[in-house]
Amino acid sequence: SNLTSSDLSLSTAYAAINAMRSLTDNKGRILGINPTRIRVGGLLLPRAMEIFQAESRVAGIDYNGAETGNRIAAAALPNVYRGIVDVLYDPLLTGYTAYLEDPRADAKPILLRELAGGVDMTALIAKTDPNVVYDREYKWCVTWKSILATGAWQTTHLINGTA
Repeated sequence: SNLTSSDLSLSTAYAAINAMRSLTDNKGRILGINPTRIRVGGLLLPRAMEIFQAESRVAGIDYNGAETGNRIAAAALPNVYRGIVDVLYDPLLTGYTAYLEDPRADAKPILLRELAGGVDMTALIAKTDPNVVYDREYKWCVTWKSILATGAWQTTHLINGTA
């Protein structure tokens, strides 16, 4: 799946990265998807910068100094996730949505597929065509049969949070 319905955090982002890296084709071979950027709007920009660009991060530790969810104290730890992906600000993203992306040129998430028939061009340029007689305009009409088709959907992972 390329959808995570959780808020952006270090654990959800890294789980999504690992999910993308482990995607396989129908024969079980690894596809080689490796996200190199995360696209976020203004609401998630500080959080994404903290996760992927800060030199250190604050984590809860227990009595033994191990990182844990049962916080006894806080400590500044080196951010080993720094630089793993580039943070890209997209002003069109207004909610708590982030997109992890593998923007390689050989894998597109959406393709325009041409159907049989190709391009059909009709010229309305005869002296008896209504547009020439009444409007004194020459018109050309192009008909092209095509559809939007899914491409490599694996190259994008949506993290859709609420806060």
